[in-house]
Formats: sequence, C-alpha cells, structure tokens
Amino acid sequence: MRLAIIILLLSVGNLFSQDLKCLDYKLYDSYFAAMQIENQKDSDVIISETNIKEDSLQLFVSPFSQFDSPIRLINNKKYYKNGYKILLINNSEEDYNLFNRDGKIMIHRQVFYKNEWRDVKSYKKTMQFYCGNSFMRQKIIYSKNHFTFIASCLEGDSKVKFRFMIVLKDGAEYIPVYSNEFDAYINEALIE
Repeated sequence: MRLAIIILLLSVGNLFSQDLKCLDYKLYDSYFAAMQIENQKDSDVIISETNIKEDSLQLFVSPFSQFDSPIRLINNKKYYKNGYKILLINNSEEDYNLFNRDGKIMIHRQVFYKNEWRDVKSYKKTMQFYCGNSFMRQKIIYSKNHFTFIASCLEGDSKVKFRFMIVLKDGAEYIPVYSNEFDAYINEALIE
C-alpha cells in the first residue's frame, strides 16, 4: 500500500514538473497560435495602463506574462505558465465581425524576418478538419468591449520581432488588424 501511495505522489509531482517556460517549437501548431479565454480582472488593469486610441479597434500584446494558472494547449499534453496575454479592445462605437473558423477567432502569429513580415508556420503539417458551414458563424466584438487571448512563448535561439494579427470581415472585404511589436525568440524552422 505504501508503495502505491509513493508511486501516486511521484506521478502527481511529475505532472507539475512538466510546467515549461516556453513551448517546444516542434509542438507548435499555427491553428492554435492563441486561445480565447474569459476576460480577467488584470485585463482591465492592462487596458487602463495602455494608451488606447479613441474610436479604435486595437490588438494589444502584453509581452511575457505569467499566467494565473498553467494553460494546456489543445494539441499537446503539457502545461505552460509563461507566454503572452493578448487583448482585442474595441474602443469604438461600432461592432466588428471577426474572421473565424469553427467558432474560433483566427489569430496569426507573425515574425519580422529578412526585412518582411511572415506567418509563423506549424513545425509539422497537421490535418485540419472543419466544415464549410463554420465560416458562416459570426463572431462579433461589440462596442466598448474586449476579448482576452493567451499564447505560449516559443523556444528558439533567434531573437526577432513578433506581432499578432486578426482579420475583420466587412462584407466580402477582409481587413487585417495588427498588434504592437515585441521582441522574442524563435526557431527558424517555424518561419515560412
């Protein structure tokens, strides 16, 4: 019985020891560049400390945040405590329709590499199954509202500029919205 308890305790300890500083680049999947979470109290603090333009829609990245509790990315079993809090802040009088797939707002992670902005790609090709009807669902950010997202940082040894991007859908037109730029590291295998 004691042996079973010791093994159980070691297993639980091993679960928490898997908390990582940043995501191993081999596990990165661009479809899961960021995850939307419920708005948190500290999001309001970040918004109040950020220079938000009047009558605007802004995507703001708070570089290298420590999450309140470890997050688990959908495509792997490890937990991460460090990364980026991303706020989409609608300080305008308009509501905006956001490009989404399967009800998930699409956020792209981009890197400035060799004098141009490029999308960060998945390390390996993954099958993405979705139905065409999913593009018909609307995700709307209403006036004077905000959404909160989190994204893990990536392991790598090349220091580069990063930003995130979302796309507004205005009828048949797609309008990109870019975040502030920040320094971070990447493995060059993830650059398109």
